[in-house]
Amino acid sequence: MGVRLGGDCQRAEVDGGLNRVALWLPLMVAVAATLCTIGVHACAGLSTMLMVRRHFVRGRAGVSVRYDLPLIAQCVMIFMLAHVTEMAVWGIVLMGLGEFNSFAPAFYHSAVNYTTLGYGDVVMSPRWRLLGPLESVDGMMMFGLTTALL
Repeated sequence: MGVRLGGDCQRAEVDGGLNRVALWLPLMVAVAATLCTIGVHACAGLSTMLMVRRHFVRGRAGVSVRYDLPLIAQCVMIFMLAHVTEMAVWGIVLMGLGEFNSFAPAFYHSAVNYTTLGYGDVVMSPRWRLLGPLESVDGMMMFGLTTALL
């Protein structure tokens, strides 16, 4: 028994046929990947905190734009590197699960999900499809954390 999703969409099986999406295993994988991204973000946050503290102790932070602008730029670049690293972590996970044969498409798919861009040009198998929205949730949380820390 199928249900029409509308427009040009394909039919989805209501009874859990071919388009059955797995739940528990992807959730466990997503939790593990998210814990890794939290670790990466914690390192980035600690690095920026130590750097800013060092500038305050030396009396450079908050004195002039000449000192503050490079400090802010360094903090932004540290978090940018953290986000790219986190996308790479997810890409490696997707490769490890056999969804991609090489790193470049896995990283691209991860970046599209992590940033919640959601092109939809690459769709994973039903077994791992739930990882897409779970990675998006992780990315939103990490971007929110970055915003709060900056």
